Amino acid sequence: RLDPDAYAIGNPYRSEGSLSEIVDQTGLKLEALITAFKFFPSFLALGYVGYAISRWRDFQMMCYTIQGKLQTVACIVGGSMGSIKEDRMEEAKVLAFKIYRYLQTMHILVYKTRNPWFQLLELDDFVTLGLLTREEVAALRPSGGQMNEQLVSWVVRTAQEGFNANILPIESFRARDLSVIRGSLATLEAQFYVGQPNLWTALMKLVCDLLVGMFIFGAAFSSFLYQLGPFQVYVLVFAILLALPWLCAQKLVEVLNNPFSASHDMFNTDALVAWSERVTFINLRCGWHGNQSSDHDDDLNDDPTSSTARGALSLQKSRVALAGGPAPGPTSAALKQEVETSLRGADYE
Repeated sequence: RLDPDAYAIGNPYRSEGSLSEIVDQTGLKLEALITAFKFFPSFLALGYVGYAISRWRDFQMMCYTIQGKLQTVACIVGGSMGSIKEDRMEEAKVLAFKIYRYLQTMHILVYKTRNPWFQLLELDDFVTLGLLTREEVAALRPSGGQMNEQLVSWVVRTAQEGFNANILPIESFRARDLSVIRGSLATLEAQFYVGQPNLWTALMKLVCDLLVGMFIFGAAFSSFLYQLGPFQVYVLVFAILLALPWLCAQKLVEVLNNPFSASHDMFNTDALVAWSERVTFINLRCGWHGNQSSDHDDDLNDDPTSSTARGALSLQKSRVALAGGPAPGPTSAALKQEVETSLRGADYE
């Protein structure tokens, strides 16, 4: 049975019951066991990874939904000021700015506990930013984590006050459209506490860890080559390659659990808040800028291009007003000629 030549070149002794035969048979049995076992961990892990990715996307959509609803409220309030008389304009501006402050404060507070930059803000810093008064801070402080609930109520109350004072002429939107913000804010917060059943998570963790252990233990037998000696790099490499996807899947679920703190896929809520602030500010100003350009175009009515000219003149005045300059005065013949020249230069017919 013993072959001196085979022994001299390092070939293992193979027979029933020999050590090399035991290693080979153990490797085959472990491969069969892993093949039969890995379906269940794969099923659980694939379902959980799919859920984590879907939940991550839901967070993203919720952020954009909140941004959109805040801007919608600003659009409704700003657009409803189109028929305000000149003597009520200052009151309208005060009301619009108050709503602007509340909406912007609300948007920052949504992410205050999630965003690493907003976490540095204290409540008194909102006074420095010009978003809250000291009296409002004192009223908000007892609310703790429910400050946004109170701010939504303040927005609705301010809109109601504007309607009662005949500043906001639209009554139907004040509770229905303004209070929809609250639902989106609550949904985002609740998403952090809604997850897969704990039993699912625990079972997935258990069977995945068992499978990783089987990969590491089984690689020592199935990848072992007698000729390479006692320490074999191939065994170590194969064990790592088999276990790595499962370890990465578990880490992926952990990282996606909170998309506001991940390093690679972190949501940039600072950009959301900054963009929303610009849109909200513009929407709330649109009402009185439209008023300033609507009463001085009568002397263009007898001209064939009067409709287009009035549109160009209104746009010109709005741009001046948005830039912070004074609104143009009543239309003169020179101004009429300038508008008509601009129209011809822009190839208007």
